[in-house]
Amino acid sequence: MMAETLSWDLSGFTEGGAVAFSVHRPGSQSECDKAPVDVGCGRGSGQAVTDVFIVAGEPSGDLWGGLLVTELLRLRPELSVRGIGSRHMASAGVELLWDSGRWGAMGFQEVVRRIPRMAVAAARLKRVLRRERPRLLVLIDFGVFNMHFARFARRNGLRTLYYFPPSSWDRGERAVDAVAQTADYIGTPFPWSAERLRAAGGRAMFTGHPVLDLYPVGCRERPPAIENLPAGGPKIGVLSGSRAVEVRYILPQAAAACKLLLEDYPEAVFLVSVSPHLDPGMVIGPLERAGLSRFVLVEGSRPVLLNSDVAIVKSGSATLEAAAACCPFVTVYRGSALMWWQFRLMRLNVQYVAMPNIILQEPLVPELWQWEANGPAIAEHLRELLADSERREQMREKFAEALGQLGEPGASARAAKLALSILDGEVVSSTAAT
Repeated sequence: MMAETLSWDLSGFTEGGAVAFSVHRPGSQSECDKAPVDVGCGRGSGQAVTDVFIVAGEPSGDLWGGLLVTELLRLRPELSVRGIGSRHMASAGVELLWDSGRWGAMGFQEVVRRIPRMAVAAARLKRVLRRERPRLLVLIDFGVFNMHFARFARRNGLRTLYYFPPSSWDRGERAVDAVAQTADYIGTPFPWSAERLRAAGGRAMFTGHPVLDLYPVGCRERPPAIENLPAGGPKIGVLSGSRAVEVRYILPQAAAACKLLLEDYPEAVFLVSVSPHLDPGMVIGPLERAGLSRFVLVEGSRPVLLNSDVAIVKSGSATLEAAAACCPFVTVYRGSALMWWQFRLMRLNVQYVAMPNIILQEPLVPELWQWEANGPAIAEHLRELLADSERREQMREKFAEALGQLGEPGASARAAKLALSILDGEVVSSTAAT
């Protein structure tokens, strides 16, 4: 069994797409992973003046925050940047006060379980912000927590930039008045979000989406394959999520689908994405119970998607990454019965959960929700994709069309320039575009 985790260092991902390869030992933690609040990790520990304070509470926010800070420090290296985030932000140069890698939650039960930890973090963060009074507070997604701090900042006279405002991906009619009227400035990756926020009175800029900074432009430019992969069969990616609850409900069904695919593709190899914040045993267990042996655990989503022929991808931002990587895929959403009830209750007018479908407003990518997201159904959709090269190519062409609506590469640099303009006290036009 191939169960050693392959780790990719993405700290240089904005410079020519170069990615360094290393081997990660399961269960290891950096000092930053273990650091409590008020213990600095990363660049600039001990600096007295904080120019920018960034708060990202989930892995995707940490990724976009890392790209943003890379550009901020490229444009102005002397800036001091502190915040709450995880490994990408720390690698980019943020002095972390708290590692938020395990903060992400799905569903009412998961949120309630994290309330004590979040309450402690919120109280300490307020003390830090009152004491340091950063010149700019940047909030990235993580709606309930960060909206609380947007209101806190307004009451305490701190300037705010909300990057990736809550539910900005949603093309429905969700109310945006709260963020539009609370944050001083808003940088959003979706053009329809900018229009709605401006209509609600917000100073909102469409920056473009930083996913275009992460992946090569065009589906023909593929990086070298991961070393030492078995040859012969198709490479099938599995992205079951970065949260423990996602892995718990999605991975067993994905593993069952992979086992069924071996009947038609006995030489297939399964590239399974693993979050560095999860115990690898959570991933290895369902794979072994399904009877799989030809799998490789890979840290992160990028190398999996860039080296897979097709993939199983959980709903959310990973679906946009799959499109940017030109990897045809099937989207799955699955959780507990209570989570499903909450999802149905809060979904409102959301028709799709895969980002390419949301952008194009058409069912390009197969979506399997809750009980439909079972092993046989997932396997059947993957068989159809693997057997039909024309359909895979058409899907890639439509991916390009969807991504074309998200601006040009350079979103992180544009967001960084917006932040610097706010720091410098310049008047920022709410009609700024990519």
